[in-house]
Amino acid sequence: MGRVSHLYLSCCCLIYDVNFIRSNAATDAIIMSNDATEAIIMSNDATEAIIMSNDAPEAIIMSNDATEAIIMSNDATEAIIMSNDATEAIIMSNDATEAIIIM
Repeated sequence: MGRVSHLYLSCCCLIYDVNFIRSNAATDAIIMSNDATEAIIMSNDATEAIIMSNDAPEAIIMSNDATEAIIMSNDATEAIIMSNDATEAIIMSNDATEAIIIM
Protein backbone atom coordinates (compact mmCIF):
# COMPACT_ATOMS: atom_id res chain seq x y z
CA MET A 1 0.00 0.00 0.00
CA GLY A 2 2.78 2.48 0.45
CA ARG A 3 5.51 3.12 2.89
CA VAL A 4 4.50 2.85 6.53
CA SER A 5 6.93 4.38 8.99
CA HIS A 6 6.74 4.66 12.74
CA LEU A 7 8.81 7.57 14.03
CA TYR A 8 9.69 8.76 17.49
CA LEU A 9 10.71 12.42 17.62
CA SER A 10 12.11 14.05 20.74
CA CYS A 11 11.59 17.76 21.31
CA CYS A 12 11.98 19.53 24.66
CA CYS A 13 11.92 16.21 26.52
CA LEU A 14 8.61 15.28 24.89
CA ILE A 15 8.15 12.17 22.75
CA TYR A 16 5.70 12.37 19.88
CA ASP A 17 4.22 9.27 18.27
CA VAL A 18 3.92 10.07 14.57
CA ASN A 19 2.21 7.63 12.20
CA PHE A 20 2.55 8.27 8.46
CA ILE A 21 1.03 6.56 5.48
CA ARG A 22 2.19 7.98 2.16
CA SER A 23 0.24 6.62 -0.76
CA ASN A 24 -0.01 7.65 -4.41
CA ALA A 25 -2.80 5.36 -5.61
CA ALA A 26 -4.50 3.58 -2.72
CA THR A 27 -8.11 2.48 -2.62
CA ASP A 28 -8.12 2.47 1.16
CA ALA A 29 -5.54 4.50 3.11
CA ILE A 30 -6.51 4.17 6.74
CA ILE A 31 -5.03 5.24 10.05
CA MET A 32 -6.87 4.16 13.18
CA SER A 33 -5.42 5.91 16.23
CA ASN A 34 -6.65 6.38 19.78
CA ASP A 35 -4.06 8.82 21.17
CA ALA A 36 -1.83 10.27 18.45
CA THR A 37 -0.25 13.71 18.50
CA GLU A 38 -0.16 13.76 14.71
CA ALA A 39 -2.07 11.25 12.54
CA ILE A 40 -1.45 12.16 8.92
CA ILE A 41 -2.41 10.69 5.57
CA MET A 42 -0.85 12.30 2.50
CA SER A 43 -2.46 10.91 -0.66
CA ASN A 44 -2.60 12.04 -4.28
CA ASP A 45 -5.28 9.74 -5.71
CA ALA A 46 -7.24 7.84 -3.07
CA THR A 47 -10.80 6.61 -3.33
CA GLU A 48 -11.15 6.53 0.41
CA ALA A 49 -8.70 8.32 2.70
CA ILE A 50 -9.94 7.92 6.25
CA ILE A 51 -8.64 8.86 9.67
CA MET A 52 -10.59 7.61 12.65
CA SER A 53 -9.23 9.16 15.85
CA ASN A 54 -10.61 9.50 19.36
CA ASP A 55 -8.08 11.86 20.98
CA ALA A 56 -5.82 13.61 18.47
CA PRO A 57 -4.69 17.25 18.67
CA GLU A 58 -4.09 17.29 14.92
CA ALA A 59 -5.86 14.94 12.47
CA ILE A 60 -5.04 16.01 8.94
CA ILE A 61 -5.81 14.73 5.45
CA MET A 62 -4.11 16.45 2.51
CA SER A 63 -5.52 15.18 -0.78
CA ASN A 64 -5.51 16.43 -4.36
CA ASP A 65 -8.07 14.10 -5.96
CA ALA A 66 -10.14 12.15 -3.46
CA THR A 67 -13.64 10.83 -3.95
CA GLU A 68 -14.20 10.58 -0.24
CA ALA A 69 -11.91 12.33 2.25
CA ILE A 70 -13.34 11.79 5.70
CA ILE A 71 -12.22 12.56 9.24
CA MET A 72 -14.30 11.17 12.06
CA SER A 73 -13.11 12.59 15.38
CA ASN A 74 -14.62 12.86 18.84
CA ASP A 75 -12.15 15.18 20.59
CA ALA A 76 -9.85 17.01 18.17
CA THR A 77 -8.33 20.44 18.66
CA GLU A 78 -7.81 20.82 14.94
CA ALA A 79 -9.54 18.56 12.37
CA ILE A 80 -8.62 19.83 8.93
CA ILE A 81 -9.21 18.65 5.38
CA MET A 82 -7.37 20.49 2.60
CA SER A 83 -8.66 19.30 -0.77
CA ASN A 84 -8.47 20.63 -4.32
CA ASP A 85 -10.87 18.27 -6.11
CA ALA A 86 -13.05 16.29 -3.73
CA THR A 87 -16.51 14.96 -4.46
CA GLU A 88 -17.21 14.57 -0.77
CA ALA A 89 -15.01 16.29 1.82
CA ILE A 90 -16.59 15.63 5.17
CA ILE A 91 -15.63 16.28 8.77
CA MET A 92 -17.85 14.72 11.39
CA SER A 93 -16.83 15.98 14.83
CA ASN A 94 -18.55 16.10 18.19
CA ASP A 95 -16.12 18.28 20.17
CA ALA A 96 -13.76 20.19 17.89
CA THR A 97 -12.24 23.57 18.62
CA GLU A 98 -11.58 24.10 14.93
CA ALA A 99 -13.27 21.99 12.23
CA ILE A 100 -12.23 23.45 8.90
CA ILE A 101 -12.74 22.51 5.28
CA ILE A 102 -10.61 24.42 2.77
CA MET A 103 -11.71 23.81 -0.80
